[in-house]
Amino acid sequence: MSGNFQLQQTSPAINAGVVISGINDGYFGTGPDMGAIEYVGNVPFVQTLLLEKSDGSFWLLLWNRVAVYNQSVKADIINAPVSVSIATVATHTWTLYTPSVSASGTVIGTGTSVTVDVPDELIIVKIS
Repeated sequence: MSGNFQLQQTSPAINAGVVISGINDGYFGTGPDMGAIEYVGNVPFVQTLLLEKSDGSFWLLLWNRVAVYNQSVKADIINAPVSVSIATVATHTWTLYTPSVSASGTVIGTGTSVTVDVPDELIIVKIS
């Protein structure tokens, strides 16, 4: 069985969870959601993968996964970027990498949250 197990916008499980210190205290809304995935709004097609390195830094991979193809010209259709907010409980330095452009990253903020525009291609946000 496979599928999308994220909460839907009208789910009664949104904000209905119990706070567990150090586990789910970085929630959105008036309380944590029930289940493993916190509902953060309608951000369709944005895929994520969170990796932790042995040095304690986190690397969040994001991409806009909208598979569209123009049959008449036989080419992929470029989609507009989707704005996504990322938040943590602690203060971090946020560095953005766009591998298709450069191997170098650009610091995009310091604090508990940052907003990035997720294009059709992979971007990586280092959280340190």
